[in-house]
Amino acid sequence: MNKETYTYRDIVEAVKYGLNYGTDESEEGLNVPEDNIQQWLQATKLRTSEEWQNLYPDIKIIEEAGWKKEKGWKKLWFEELITYQQYIQRREQSTCMFKNKEDAKE
Repeated sequence: MNKETYTYRDIVEAVKYGLNYGTDESEEGLNVPEDNIQQWLQATKLRTSEEWQNLYPDIKIIEEAGWKKEKGWKKLWFEELITYQQYIQRREQSTCMFKNKEDAKE
């Protein structure tokens, strides 16, 4: 899985929410475990489904059942802001194609 690049503002916001575990103020810079930042940002950062798909292209959604197949599904895909977890839940309800055959076996 590709790691997303976050802005300084994203990281500062993550630290404000308590991800700066065990950091001593005398230490130089921020001592925030990268996994904690990744988890927090994935859980709280809002993006469109299209943006999430582009950030994590290893699993391509080819039939969007998780996005309510109706007239407005494209609006949900391109405009609705959702968390990464919401994207994953909807992706699991949809038909997907894996970039690598080995990934499909998991």
